Amino acid sequence: MMRISLCLLLLALLLGASRCNETTPDLNGTRWKVTEIRQPNASSAQLPTKDYVLEFRDNKSVGIKLDINNCFGNYEIADAGKISIQPLACTKACCDSDLAMQIIGLLPQMTDYQIKNNTLRLSGSGKMALQKVE
Repeated sequence: MMRISLCLLLLALLLGASRCNETTPDLNGTRWKVTEIRQPNASSAQLPTKDYVLEFRDNKSVGIKLDINNCFGNYEIADAGKISIQPLACTKACCDSDLAMQIIGLLPQMTDYQIKNNTLRLSGSGKMALQKVE
């Protein structure tokens, strides 16, 4: 009986250790082009016709170039698959498209992320798909 208990304990420790070794994909230093956005409760997605590239910097800051203006802010990854993006501050040189403004409005609403192949999926209140830029 003692051997079975010991074996079960070792098995539990090994399984726990393998979960600890799972790595969270790192966003630091990566760039992603927005390919699709979906507003909360929208029946269809919107596909940008311009390149809106979201850049996650090593210092936990994030930036994006809109049609005219640049926006920047901070992000945090507290747990695997969980993201918090603070509302972004933008320059006010002129006017950006409605879609660009929707992207900026959606980013702080994202709470989850998943990276598969070269696609980053953000979700929360609404959804966003982004393609990695090399």
